[in-house]
Amino acid sequence: METKEIAEVYRLMKQLMSEELLFKELHVDCGISNASVLEIKDKRSASKKLVSQLEARLLLLKFLTTKDKELLDPICYDGTKLSELKELSENLVEKINILIPELNQRFANLQEKIRILADKVTAVKAMSQQYSKLKREKVDKIQEIFEQHLPVSDFYLHEDLLSKIEMAKTACQNGKENLSKLQIKLEDMKGSCEQLSETLSQKENLYQTQNQKLEKQLNLSQQLYQVYESFTGVSLKKYDKNSVQIELKAPQDGGTSLLVTFFFKQSKSGNMLVSDVQVNNSDVYITDCIEHVQKLQNLPSCVKNIISRWHYYSSLKEQISDIQNRLPADWMQHLNRLRVVVGKNANIICTLQLSSVDHPNIALLSLRGGDVKMKGNISPTNTDASVKEWVAYLEEYFG
Repeated sequence: METKEIAEVYRLMKQLMSEELLFKELHVDCGISNASVLEIKDKRSASKKLVSQLEARLLLLKFLTTKDKELLDPICYDGTKLSELKELSENLVEKINILIPELNQRFANLQEKIRILADKVTAVKAMSQQYSKLKREKVDKIQEIFEQHLPVSDFYLHEDLLSKIEMAKTACQNGKENLSKLQIKLEDMKGSCEQLSETLSQKENLYQTQNQKLEKQLNLSQQLYQVYESFTGVSLKKYDKNSVQIELKAPQDGGTSLLVTFFFKQSKSGNMLVSDVQVNNSDVYITDCIEHVQKLQNLPSCVKNIISRWHYYSSLKEQISDIQNRLPADWMQHLNRLRVVVGKNANIICTLQLSSVDHPNIALLSLRGGDVKMKGNISPTNTDASVKEWVAYLEEYFG
């Protein structure tokens, strides 16, 4: 084979495997991505190297077959080396013949993949065109609907409507922010209302307590008023939340009145009790009258007993005053006794026990003076005799 022929074969092979033509077709026409193109390019480079090696070995075999000695290296004139090279070349030819079908199969597979990719790219382009067409049709349809249902003036105010929509969105956002602020204020007001409710509840409890006290005071006032109305000769002098003062008129006209003051306190259970009773005349003994007067329901009987004691004291005082005007007499009020001197020579001292709750009738306790001794029962025939009648009886008895 001539050198020119070999060069022409080499040129044709290079032209058949032009990388620029192949990669441009894959990337532009088929729409294959750059990554896929680079992968194919790497495989293409490996194929080129293999073809280059096969090309060189093919030329060498052709040279050996034609025995073109002018193109051989001078070393090939050595028969021993030439024989070795020939054997080596034959082995290489055998290996090349084995590799050529595999290379052809790989090249065919590559061409098939390129074809499949090209079909897919074509299908994608068709779908893209169909989508663009549908999109244009949809836009045209919407445009047509707007033109049919909106006035021309409103249609051309599309930008103004968009501006108003944006303003509405801004106003809506501001409204949401204001709503959040109002919610915070509402929570604060809710807390304030809860505090106010708690304060009102406390005040309500306080008012209820005060109202209960007022009701009890009113109840006390009503009971005292009932007591006041149930007795004659009793008048109300002073009154406050802790005490009441009444005036008991003297049984005799022109006599001195008796002032009785009742003091009250509240028990643990909240009921009003009588804590103390005082009179303005210490000579009137009322201790036994007020022993069981703590409860308000016992107040009428207490007042009744004090009135009876006051009338008894007034009458007794008047009688003793008459006796003291005639005879030597000593009224021992703390002992509720009367010591009187009788007899012709005024030398007999008689001690009388005046009437009381324990001793309802007057009794003679002792006699002193002269030669007189108590013999038998010395007393008037009338067991209910007054102190004045008793003294008259003693005067007559020892006169």
